[in-house]
Amino acid sequence: MQATLLVREDVDLEIVREITRILFEYRRNLVAANSLGAMISQPGGSGGLALPLHEGARAYYDREKPDFWTTNSGSFGFVFVDRNAFIILAVAVTIALFTETKK
Repeated sequence: MQATLLVREDVDLEIVREITRILFEYRRNLVAANSLGAMISQPGGSGGLALPLHEGARAYYDREKPDFWTTNSGSFGFVFVDRNAFIILAVAVTIALFTETKK
């Protein structure tokens, strides 16, 4: 037996992400209440998904994927620990360039 949870495209992204999160994080509780809860799985298995994935569900499934900077840091020749480090570096470079032009 297979079932698919459908939602309209205009449903808020955060609502769909939260529903998806709850379904996966409380899966054990759902299985305890009904064995069909064991069938909850992320799309992408055999058979594929014929319908597009809602952006809210995609946001939940992609939550652990690295961001652009982490993925491409090797291409740029530097690594940022986090966004705050990037901001601090940008400010430091700006100050250095400003003080250099004032000399």
